[in-house]
Amino acid sequence: MPQRLTLADQTVVAIEALLAVLPSGAVLPCEDALAVRFAVSRVTVRKALTRLVARGMIGGGGRGKRRLVVGGAVGPGGRAGVRPTVVNWLSPVSEMELVWSTRVGFEVVRAVLGRKGYVVVFRHVPVLWGERPQRSLEALVAESEAAGWILYRATAVMQRWFEGRGLPSLVVGPCHEGVRLPAVLADVEALGRHAVAEAARRGHRHVGFVVDDPEVASASRTLEGLRGGSSGVRISVIRDDRTVAGLREALHGALRGEGRPTCLLVAEADAVLAVAGLVREAGMRVPEDVSLVVRDHEPFLSRCVPEFSRYQFDWQRFGRAVVQLLESVMGGGPGDGTQRVLMPEFIRGETLARAAVE
Repeated sequence: MPQRLTLADQTVVAIEALLAVLPSGAVLPCEDALAVRFAVSRVTVRKALTRLVARGMIGGGGRGKRRLVVGGAVGPGGRAGVRPTVVNWLSPVSEMELVWSTRVGFEVVRAVLGRKGYVVVFRHVPVLWGERPQRSLEALVAESEAAGWILYRATAVMQRWFEGRGLPSLVVGPCHEGVRLPAVLADVEALGRHAVAEAARRGHRHVGFVVDDPEVASASRTLEGLRGGSSGVRISVIRDDRTVAGLREALHGALRGEGRPTCLLVAEADAVLAVAGLVREAGMRVPEDVSLVVRDHEPFLSRCVPEFSRYQFDWQRFGRAVVQLLESVMGGGPGDGTQRVLMPEFIRGETLARAAVE
C-alpha cells in the first residue's frame, strides 16, 4: 500500500500540476489565492511553496508575495534544470464529475507518481470525444511535452490515434476492438458472467441491464459477459438517459406486462437509488418482486437499508497497477496490448433474492 500523503504533500503535488502547464516566468497566484483554490490553510500553502523553492521550481518570495515559475525545475531523480515530467490523464468529464471509484484510482495514481517526481495533470478536453478529434489531439500533443498519457473512457478513434502515433500511453478500462494499447481494467466481462449465473441460480429468467451508454467499452464488455453466461436467461438493455423522467419511462416500460425482467443489473451506482424508487413507484418491491445488483461500488451502498448486492473492486491495487504498467511503457517497455486485469469481489447484500416469477 502506498503511504498516505500529508496535506502539505498533496498541496505540493497540486501546485506541481499547476506549474506543469505554466510557462517559464509566469506569476503564481498569491498564498491566499492558492489556499482558496486548493481548500487548505495558508500555512499549508507556505510549507508547500517552501519545498518548491528549495527544489528550484519557483522563485523565492516573502509572505503573501507572488512567486515566478522558474524555467529549470526538478524532474524524476532530483536533477536540477529539468522540467517536471508530466503525465496527462485525459477524461470526457471534469475531475469533480468522476465517479467515486475512478476518483480513488486517480488519486492513487497521482500520489504514487508524485512520489516518483512525476506530475499528473488532469485534462478535461470534451472536444477530443467528438467525431473528428485528430486535429485537437495533434495540437494537444504538440503543446504538452508529456512523458505519458492515460486515456480514460477514450473512444475507439482516440485509442487508435495514440496507438498509431506510438506515444507512451495506457488505457484505463478495456480497449476497443482491434486496439492493442496497454490497459488496466476491471474484468467486467467476468462480472457479467457471474451476475447472470447468480441470477439464474435463484430462478431468474430475464435480467435487465440498466446503463446510460451501452456502446462504451466497459458497458459492451459487461453485456458480452451477461450474454455469454446467460444459458436460458434473456438479457435486455434498459437505457438510462441520466434524467429521472427518461429512466422512469424506460424502466416502467420494461417492467410492464409478462416476461418482464425480475433482476436488474445497474451499471452506475449513482443510479441505483432512483431505480429502486421507480421500481416501488411501479407497484413492486425490492427484492421480493425485482432483485437489484449494482456493478460499480460506491461507499454509500454499504450504508443503505436494505444493503445492495454489488461488485467491489480494489481501487488502491488498480491505481498501483496503472503506475507500474505506465512506468514500463514510458521506459520503453512493451506497448503491444499488455493488460492487467483485476477481478471484482461480489458482496451479496440483501437485494438479490429468488425470482417471484418462474
